[in-house]
Amino acid sequence: MLYDWLLVIHILAAILWIGGGVMLHLIFVRTRSAGDASTMARLLTNGEWLGKAFFGPISGVLLLAGIALVLKGPWQFNMVWVILGLVGFAASGLLGAVFLQTPATQLQSVLAEKGFDDPQVKALSDRVFLLSRIDFAILVLVVIDMTIKPWL
Repeated sequence: MLYDWLLVIHILAAILWIGGGVMLHLIFVRTRSAGDASTMARLLTNGEWLGKAFFGPISGVLLLAGIALVLKGPWQFNMVWVILGLVGFAASGLLGAVFLQTPATQLQSVLAEKGFDDPQVKALSDRVFLLSRIDFAILVLVVIDMTIKPWL
């Protein structure tokens, strides 16, 4: 029974994390194409807040529930699919915290100083867009890994 609840928590956390990321990315794409600097700046501010208040905590819940599932279930930490899941989790977290946060913060500053038409805004928004797509691809691969459990 505990295992089932841990699985529910793990799956719900994954849905919230990935779904939230996809929605934020889609809103970013739509806002970028509209060319509205003030809306983009608000979106970046909200994205920064969401990273700390939502994505960080929900990814922690996801990780803790996943670890508990391995400990409680018939799994082991040396299984390839578990290792791949942990590596993907770490890669996504590192990408978001280290590589995505910096250009998003820079983009917010440049938007405030120079406006939407500045070439640096396009370059930074292209970088944020690319990194968020890479993050999404990593998360999709982790979901595939967790679902089909290769090399089980």
